[in-house]
Amino acid sequence: MKVSFMLPYVPQPARSTLVWGATGEMWSLYALGQVYQELGRYDEAGAQYETSAHCAQEIRDKAGQARALQQLGVARQSIGDYSAARHEYENAWDLWQAIGDQAGQAQTSHQLAALDYLEGHLESARTWCQVSLSIERKLADSTGIAASLCLSADLSYAEGDDQAAACQLEEALRLWQEAGHVTGIVQTRHRLGVIHRQLKNDQRARECFEANLATAQERNDSAWMAASRAELEITGRLAEDPTG
Repeated sequence: MKVSFMLPYVPQPARSTLVWGATGEMWSLYALGQVYQELGRYDEAGAQYETSAHCAQEIRDKAGQARALQQLGVARQSIGDYSAARHEYENAWDLWQAIGDQAGQAQTSHQLAALDYLEGHLESARTWCQVSLSIERKLADSTGIAASLCLSADLSYAEGDDQAAACQLEEALRLWQEAGHVTGIVQTRHRLGVIHRQLKNDQRARECFEANLATAQERNDSAWMAASRAELEITGRLAEDPTG
């Protein structure tokens, strides 16, 4: 099971005071883009984000423009248009930098790192990931740190450093647990179990898969129950016969 550690989609809070004029139009278009994004209709989401960005530019709202461009990049990436996605991310990053919004810079740096990872540009991905992590640690953004650590673990794994990947995932798991972020916990524990099994740390691998099975049973999540049972079976079989 391939696990993605992209930053989770987080809907923006409603702004009941911003309902008229160009500002209201900008936010309405952005909100509509989010609806289409949740539905997986990425072309339509992209069209709304693009128009929202144009509205923001007209009223000189650089934060609104950067926010819309970043999500436009996500929409482009979701349909496989990586070149367009990179263009939007880079424009968003420049705007975040211009207004000194470090949280925005961190999020867009993470997106650029994830895009580079998808395209196999590991060195560039590592650079962007470190930028994101550095800012997130400065801002004490625990869930942002956890997401970036998971991406960093993917990079370490791709570079052949399983031990570093395991350490990064252990730190990420602790942060997800402190935040009570169930999706982050389950995904990270699964990845940890797989890596610890490869490192021959069978006990820790079983702990991860058993904890995931318990969580899945509590939540009546049949997909994760099946995945956790399958991984426990594989772990047990390999422990009995390492050559099998």
